[in-house]
Amino acid sequence: QMTLETSFDQQRMKSALDVIKTQFADEPLFDRVSNFGGQVAGETKQLAIIAMMASLVAIVGYIWIRFQAVTFGLAAVAALVHDVLIVLGLVALSGWLVEGTGGVASQLLLLDVFKINLPMIAAFMTLVGYSLNDTIVVFDRIREVRGKSPEITKEMVNTSVDRKSVV
Repeated sequence: QMTLETSFDQQRMKSALDVIKTQFADEPLFDRVSNFGGQVAGETKQLAIIAMMASLVAIVGYIWIRFQAVTFGLAAVAALVHDVLIVLGLVALSGWLVEGTGGVASQLLLLDVFKINLPMIAAFMTLVGYSLNDTIVVFDRIREVRGKSPEITKEMVNTSVDRKSVV
């Protein structure tokens, strides 16, 4: 137990503490870190790149084992990178429109500057999941249409992608 003695008037101190207590009772304080040092950011960036590369290698390996051809795995990763880059480009374009037009695009198109934060990362992770799932479904259809044929033709791929023609 500690005792604090100050030169302030006790009544003023008590009223100030009561105000602080009521304010924190109504609105709890949650600490949020939004700025990091350069070393922490650099380490995090390196670990993120390593994790991303490891996951892409794991995706190639899984699809290679599942579909017996490394080309399927490489194609899946290419489609995945394509989908993510398109969305990232659109996010960058919307930010450029808002900042480049002095706020006019913000009012006309109801756009806001997007920042890469945790909800945005969650959205990209969702995009990765759906993209990969869709690619695997199409590859599975190609495998069904191909049957025991050793080669994949353009017609097989078109038939596999066209949902109406696959039973």
